Amino acid sequence: MSINLQNEWATFWATLGLDRRLEDEYYTIIATHMSEAHRFYHNLAHVQALLLDYQNVLPLVRDPAAFQWKIWFHDLIYIPGAPDNERQSAEIARRLAREAGLGETFGADVFDGIMATKTHAASSEDDRLLVTLDLAILGASEERFDQYERQVASEFLTNPSISLEAYREGRLAWAQAFERREPIYPHSYGQEALEAPAHANLKRSIARLEQNIVIQL
Repeated sequence: MSINLQNEWATFWATLGLDRRLEDEYYTIIATHMSEAHRFYHNLAHVQALLLDYQNVLPLVRDPAAFQWKIWFHDLIYIPGAPDNERQSAEIARRLAREAGLGETFGADVFDGIMATKTHAASSEDDRLLVTLDLAILGASEERFDQYERQVASEFLTNPSISLEAYREGRLAWAQAFERREPIYPHSYGQEALEAPAHANLKRSIARLEQNIVIQL
């Protein structure tokens, strides 16, 4: 299943009741950033996947407007290996929310939610659900998880300052840390449906990386 993202954005914008003159401007900002050449996973397809998952969990969401804003903007800035992608994305998302007239409380919530996708520690139910959806790929089918692994490796290896061995070591540490987590998912939705396959996928990834195998596109 797929959705037309520009139409989805227009529908979302209409529900917010904001200045129509900003609608295309904001979508262009999102589409331009998310279509950068180095993005193989953190792109518009990722936004689409999260929006589809959002539709499935809508009854669990307490603030649909803020939740969707977080989905659209959470990976706006993405430079592989950079430590502040989420913070930059969160700051832009908050600023644009304020400029659109959504208010300080909305902007602060958006900022906190996007930062939670970095720390994976969330203080609200909505943000625990957001982090869970963002990590849902870990519990995907083996085929889809392996495609994700290839996509992320290819993103990082576009950065000339990151060697193949440095990537392997970093990815191994990341996978080991996640596999040790109990639970991986902060929301019960993920714990019930995704926990077991996520652990299995991460164990497969760890085994590959320990054998010095990095799969790429």
